[in-house]
Amino acid sequence: MADIGTIKFNTETVLIDSYANLILYTLELLAFHTYLRCERSCRDRKTLKATVFSCVFLDTVGTFAACATAFTEAVIHWGKCLNSYHQDSDFPHVKSLNAGDPREQGRLHWTNALWFVCSQVVALAVQGFMVARYFKLYAGATSWISHANPLTIIADLAIMS
Repeated sequence: MADIGTIKFNTETVLIDSYANLILYTLELLAFHTYLRCERSCRDRKTLKATVFSCVFLDTVGTFAACATAFTEAVIHWGKCLNSYHQDSDFPHVKSLNAGDPREQGRLHWTNALWFVCSQVVALAVQGFMVARYFKLYAGATSWISHANPLTIIADLAIMS
Protein backbone atom coordinates (compact mmCIF):
# COMPACT_ATOMS: atom_id res chain seq x y z
CA MET A 1 0.00 0.00 0.00
CA ALA A 2 2.97 2.33 0.35
CA ASP A 3 3.24 2.58 -3.44
CA ILE A 4 -0.10 4.36 -3.70
CA GLY A 5 1.28 7.09 -1.43
CA THR A 6 4.35 7.27 -3.64
CA ILE A 7 2.19 7.88 -6.69
CA LYS A 8 0.35 10.67 -4.87
CA PHE A 9 3.69 12.16 -3.77
CA ASN A 10 4.92 12.14 -7.36
CA THR A 11 1.77 13.94 -8.49
CA GLU A 12 2.25 16.58 -5.81
CA THR A 13 5.89 16.96 -6.78
CA VAL A 14 4.97 17.54 -10.42
CA LEU A 15 2.44 20.18 -9.36
CA ILE A 16 4.96 21.97 -7.13
CA ASP A 17 7.59 21.79 -9.89
CA SER A 18 5.23 23.28 -12.45
CA TYR A 19 4.27 26.12 -10.09
CA ALA A 20 7.93 26.85 -9.37
CA ASN A 21 8.62 26.74 -13.11
CA LEU A 22 5.85 29.28 -13.74
CA ILE A 23 7.22 31.62 -11.07
CA LEU A 24 10.76 31.42 -12.46
CA TYR A 25 9.44 31.81 -16.01
CA THR A 26 7.70 35.02 -14.97
CA LEU A 27 11.00 36.32 -13.59
CA GLU A 28 12.70 35.30 -16.83
CA LEU A 29 10.15 37.26 -18.86
CA LEU A 30 10.77 40.31 -16.69
CA ALA A 31 14.53 39.96 -17.22
CA PHE A 32 13.99 39.47 -20.96
CA HIS A 33 11.86 42.62 -21.10
CA THR A 34 14.60 44.51 -19.26
CA TYR A 35 17.18 43.13 -21.70
CA LEU A 36 15.15 44.30 -24.69
CA ARG A 37 14.78 47.82 -23.29
CA CYS A 38 18.43 48.13 -22.25
CA GLU A 39 20.73 50.27 -24.38
CA ARG A 40 23.50 47.74 -24.11
CA SER A 41 21.42 45.05 -25.81
CA CYS A 42 21.53 47.11 -29.01
CA ARG A 43 25.33 46.74 -29.03
CA ASP A 44 25.33 42.98 -28.39
CA ARG A 45 26.45 40.61 -31.12
CA LYS A 46 23.80 38.89 -33.20
CA THR A 47 24.86 35.48 -31.90
CA LEU A 48 24.28 36.59 -28.32
CA LYS A 49 20.87 38.02 -29.22
CA ALA A 50 19.98 34.79 -31.04
CA THR A 51 21.04 32.79 -27.99
CA VAL A 52 18.89 34.93 -25.68
CA PHE A 53 15.85 34.69 -27.97
CA SER A 54 16.25 30.93 -28.44
CA CYS A 55 16.60 30.40 -24.67
CA VAL A 56 13.41 32.37 -24.03
CA PHE A 57 11.61 30.44 -26.78
CA LEU A 58 12.77 27.07 -25.44
CA ASP A 59 11.83 28.07 -21.90
CA THR A 60 8.37 29.03 -23.18
CA VAL A 61 7.98 25.61 -24.78
CA GLY A 62 9.36 23.95 -21.64
CA THR A 63 6.94 25.86 -19.41
CA PHE A 64 4.00 24.78 -21.54
CA ALA A 65 5.31 21.20 -21.33
CA ALA A 66 5.62 21.51 -17.53
CA CYS A 67 2.02 22.68 -17.24
CA ALA A 68 0.89 19.94 -19.63
CA THR A 69 2.77 17.37 -17.54
CA ALA A 70 1.08 18.59 -14.38
CA PHE A 71 -2.31 18.42 -16.10
CA THR A 72 -1.60 14.95 -17.47
CA GLU A 73 -0.42 13.56 -14.14
CA ALA A 74 -2.96 15.28 -11.89
CA VAL A 75 -6.09 15.25 -14.04
CA ILE A 76 -5.96 12.70 -16.84
CA HIS A 77 -4.09 9.94 -14.99
CA TRP A 78 -5.51 10.68 -11.54
CA GLY A 79 -5.87 7.45 -9.57
CA LYS A 80 -4.19 5.34 -12.20
CA CYS A 81 -1.09 3.35 -11.44
CA LEU A 82 1.88 4.59 -13.47
CA ASN A 83 4.28 1.86 -12.39
CA SER A 84 4.62 -1.12 -14.71
CA TYR A 85 5.27 -3.71 -11.99
CA HIS A 86 1.83 -3.46 -10.37
CA GLN A 87 -0.69 -6.10 -11.24
CA ASP A 88 -4.42 -5.64 -10.98
CA SER A 89 -4.53 -8.37 -8.33
CA ASP A 90 -2.11 -6.44 -6.11
CA PHE A 91 -4.25 -3.31 -5.98
CA PRO A 92 -7.76 -4.07 -7.24
CA HIS A 93 -9.03 -0.55 -6.44
CA VAL A 94 -6.30 1.13 -8.54
CA LYS A 95 -6.74 1.11 -12.31
CA SER A 96 -3.50 0.33 -14.04
CA LEU A 97 -2.63 2.78 -16.78
CA ASN A 98 -0.84 0.20 -18.90
CA ALA A 99 -2.26 -3.13 -17.80
CA GLY A 100 -3.48 -4.29 -21.20
CA ASP A 101 -0.63 -3.35 -23.50
CA PRO A 102 2.87 -4.60 -22.65
CA ARG A 103 4.42 -2.09 -25.09
CA GLU A 104 3.12 0.80 -22.99
CA GLN A 105 4.65 -0.39 -19.72
CA GLY A 106 7.09 2.05 -18.20
CA ARG A 107 6.57 4.75 -20.81
CA LEU A 108 6.24 8.40 -19.89
CA HIS A 109 4.05 10.98 -21.55
CA TRP A 110 5.70 13.05 -24.31
CA THR A 111 5.39 16.22 -22.23
CA ASN A 112 7.89 14.84 -19.71
CA ALA A 113 10.47 14.33 -22.43
CA LEU A 114 9.82 17.76 -23.96
CA TRP A 115 10.14 19.45 -20.57
CA PHE A 116 13.43 17.63 -19.92
CA VAL A 117 14.94 18.34 -23.34
CA CYS A 118 14.03 22.05 -23.28
CA SER A 119 15.50 22.44 -19.80
CA GLN A 120 18.73 20.71 -20.75
CA VAL A 121 19.24 22.63 -24.00
CA VAL A 122 18.73 25.96 -22.21
CA ALA A 123 21.07 24.88 -19.41
CA LEU A 124 23.71 23.90 -21.98
CA ALA A 125 23.43 27.30 -23.71
CA VAL A 126 23.63 29.23 -20.44
CA GLN A 127 26.58 27.24 -19.13
CA GLY A 128 28.39 27.62 -22.45
CA PHE A 129 27.88 31.38 -22.26
CA MET A 130 29.22 31.47 -18.71
CA VAL A 131 32.31 29.43 -19.63
CA ALA A 132 33.01 31.80 -22.53
CA ARG A 133 32.69 34.79 -20.18
CA TYR A 134 35.06 33.18 -17.66
CA PHE A 135 37.65 32.64 -20.38
CA LYS A 136 37.31 36.28 -21.46
CA LEU A 137 37.69 37.36 -17.85
CA TYR A 138 40.73 35.14 -17.43
CA ALA A 139 42.32 36.35 -20.69
CA GLY A 140 41.72 40.00 -19.79
CA ALA A 141 43.23 39.64 -16.35
CA THR A 142 46.41 37.74 -17.21
CA SER A 143 48.63 40.56 -16.01
CA TRP A 144 47.78 40.03 -12.35
CA ILE A 145 46.84 36.35 -12.55
CA SER A 146 50.20 35.32 -14.00
CA HIS A 147 51.89 36.37 -10.76
CA ALA A 148 49.32 34.68 -8.53
CA ASN A 149 49.55 31.32 -6.85
CA PRO A 150 47.85 28.51 -8.88
CA LEU A 151 45.81 27.52 -5.83
CA THR A 152 44.53 31.09 -5.59
CA ILE A 153 43.45 30.96 -9.23
CA ILE A 154 41.54 27.71 -8.66
CA ALA A 155 39.89 29.15 -5.55
CA ASP A 156 38.91 32.32 -7.44
CA LEU A 157 37.38 30.31 -10.28
CA ALA A 158 35.50 28.14 -7.76
CA ILE A 159 34.10 31.22 -6.03
CA MET A 160 33.03 32.76 -9.36
CA SER A 161 31.11 29.65 -10.32
